Amino acid sequence: RLRYCSLNYIATANANSSEIEVTGQAKTLNGFFKDIRQILQNNIEGLFGRNSNIISLILLAKSKTAIDYDTLSSIRDSGIAHIFALSGLHIAIFAWVLMLVLKPLSPILRYSILTLFLVVYTAVAGFPPSLVRSLIMSLFLFSADIFNRRNDTLTSLSASLIVVLLIYPF
Repeated sequence: RLRYCSLNYIATANANSSEIEVTGQAKTLNGFFKDIRQILQNNIEGLFGRNSNIISLILLAKSKTAIDYDTLSSIRDSGIAHIFALSGLHIAIFAWVLMLVLKPLSPILRYSILTLFLVVYTAVAGFPPSLVRSLIMSLFLFSADIFNRRNDTLTSLSASLIVVLLIYPF
């Protein structure tokens, strides 16, 4: 029973027999974000049809095996394959668009909405290390407005390095 519970299954055991009944799987936060990811992929398929695999690969890092070899080699030959790696580019684009849309709001509210969106996006993407690094750095950069400080890229980079090393030193 403990083994099933450690794997996030809901299991009951009968004290009179050695049988264990698995009644379902518990919902975890990770499972919740995987469900959101699947919903987004389904919506992308509905919107973009035959190009949905490329859009899913760019936004959610869907497996490259979903794209046919000729298309993938054309993308590599054109030199734009780097857009498939979820990184600071994605965070920067989303943050830039959100900052433009949220400009009329107060700095604290703008920062809160931006933080929520970027954290959820990183979670839906599965917390790839490149996105986590750029997320932390972006949060430090954008928090400068709240504290009436100057945006300093080197300080934000150094602070994000320290936070990443504290979270996962290996």
